[in-house]
Amino acid sequence: MVLDTVNVSINYDASIYVQNSSTINDSDIITWHARLGHIGQDRLHRLTRAGLLGSLTKEELPICEHCLAGKTTRLPFGKAKGVSSSLQLIHSDICGPMNVRARHGGNYFIIFIDDFTRFGHVYLISHKSEALDCFIRYTNLVENILSTKIKALRIDRGREYLFEQFKNFVMKRV
Repeated sequence: MVLDTVNVSINYDASIYVQNSSTINDSDIITWHARLGHIGQDRLHRLTRAGLLGSLTKEELPICEHCLAGKTTRLPFGKAKGVSSSLQLIHSDICGPMNVRARHGGNYFIIFIDDFTRFGHVYLISHKSEALDCFIRYTNLVENILSTKIKALRIDRGREYLFEQFKNFVMKRV
C-alpha cells in the first residue's frame, strides 16, 4: 500500500476540489520528512522498506531547521530574590463572581498572602469596588501587629487596584 498525496482546496463558494498531487516529487525524502511530522531518517527508511512510501531514494536527510528549532530549549529563569522578613511582599487577588453566594450576600473574595510567612487573609466581599476598603483593613491589621510597613504589593494588574482612590491611599502612606 502506497500513501497517495491529495490536495484539497475549498473555494469561497464552498465548492471542494480534490486533485492528485503529481507535481510534488514523491521520491523526495525531504518532502516525506515534512509530511510525516518531521520523523527521523531511520523511520523513513523503515517505511520505505515496508512499501508504504513508494520508491524513496536512499539518501541522507539534510539538516532541517524546523527539527532544530523544536529541539532547542530555553534558559531557565533566574532565581528570584527571596524576601527576608514579613510584609516585604504581599500577593493579592480577587476571585469571583462565585456561583454560590455567601451568607452575607457576597459572591467575591479577596485574598492577601505574605510572601515570607505564606500566611493569608481572606475577605468575603459583594463587589469588586470593596477591594480598597479590604486592603485598608488588612494594612491596618498587619502593620499594627507586626510594627512594620508593607513594602510591596504584587497584583495581577486587575482593575480593582488601578483607580485613583487606591493610588491616593498609597501615596499618602509613602
